Amino acid sequence: MPTLRDAVLRTAPQGEVIGSIFMDSYLVKPLSHLRVIELGTLPAGAYAARLFADFGAEVIKVEQNGGDPTRAFPPIIAPDASGWFAYLNYGKKSVTAEAVDLDALLAGADVLIDSTGAHPARGTDHARQHLVTIDLTGRS
Repeated sequence: MPTLRDAVLRTAPQGEVIGSIFMDSYLVKPLSHLRVIELGTLPAGAYAARLFADFGAEVIKVEQNGGDPTRAFPPIIAPDASGWFAYLNYGKKSVTAEAVDLDALLAGADVLIDSTGAHPARGTDHARQHLVTIDLTGRS
């Protein structure tokens, strides 16, 4: 019976040696069909979105005007670069709230991770009936 390693090796370009089945470019990304929108600044939301990105989803982080406050959290690993921010937001795209039409963004999304408490996806808008909302504020 073929193993996962065999399947991964078969999908590699001819002549290329793969040292590990865990190389990103050769693994099937099970969530690659999803678009996830992340709103808010709580670490729980950022980490949840990071997990989606790790499994292949397209994650778009909508930062508040002026940027996410975690960009300034220590440890600072380079000028204007926080290690904490880099870890939580690896693999994501980032836009500012003022530069994007949130309604249009949500209309094309599959999942909303909301740690703002504002619940922009709630309501009767038929364009958003497919949207799965994850509320990490502790409010309902």
